[in-house]
Amino acid sequence: MAVFRRLAVAVGGALLLLASIVPAASAAESGFASAGNPSATHKVGNDFCDDDNLCFYQYERFRGKIWDDEFPEVGHCYNLPHFAKSVKNNLNLTVRAWAQYDCGEGGGDWFDISPRTHLPKMNPRRSFEVLEA
Repeated sequence: MAVFRRLAVAVGGALLLLASIVPAASAAESGFASAGNPSATHKVGNDFCDDDNLCFYQYERFRGKIWDDEFPEVGHCYNLPHFAKSVKNNLNLTVRAWAQYDCGEGGGDWFDISPRTHLPKMNPRRSFEVLEA
């Protein structure tokens, strides 16, 4: 039993010595600023919207992303899961945003969002369609 105890103490000491000689990888080298959080070198957060994507956000100033699509079908009506209060249109196409579901079927309040436009605040929208160029 004493042999195992001495062995465990020796191994523990060796590990402590090794830890003091070999520095841990820095946050920048590991790609993480802290445990579980990507470093600042990565684009993160649900406010980010890739080029050529269309992103709607539930809140003003691009917070609470509820829609992110690279290739929405032209002429198709899309209903959003929540009212959108901001948008990033990184498409090369105009998007028509409606206050009602089903793209205001039978009439309703709408406005067009120009290509490559970011609106940090807009009247709440519930559906949209991408218009032909």
